[in-house]
Amino acid sequence: MKYKYEFLYDNRQEFLWDEYQDYIAKKPMTPYEHRLVRKWVKEGNSVYGCTQSRYYGESAYPMEFLEVYRSDRAIDKELQGKTPQERETYLKDLLGYQEETAEEKELREAKDATPGPVNAHIRKLERELFHIWAFIIEEGLCSEAMEYVNEHRDEESPFEW
Repeated sequence: MKYKYEFLYDNRQEFLWDEYQDYIAKKPMTPYEHRLVRKWVKEGNSVYGCTQSRYYGESAYPMEFLEVYRSDRAIDKELQGKTPQERETYLKDLLGYQEETAEEKELREAKDATPGPVNAHIRKLERELFHIWAFIIEEGLCSEAMEYVNEHRDEESPFEW
């Protein structure tokens, strides 16, 4: 990945080192963090490059190396002295994990027990429904569509099983 102005340098490491010098001049950090960032750059990474957190999954927004280090360290401090159950609860709250309701679990289990071709057909219908709603919203017919759905909500459909 080419970073802004990287093309002005003869080699990437030269660019990364200058970027590092600017970064440490502007960003307050402890001596230990300074050593970690320097090591990160010597390994060929940008100070703004992303790394994986021990706690946040791949779906988390990208964070630069030092942010990830500080975030993981703060979480480590919070977890100190907690029982395994308390750690689990803390991490679930932190990551916004929602326990599956009995109804959701029943639906998931029914879906898992459904044969492959039926699941493929269900996914096809779900995609069609998504595109129909996207069209309805795009055409500004959302309120009329919701009114219609509310009026016919209790009627049987040919898709019920």
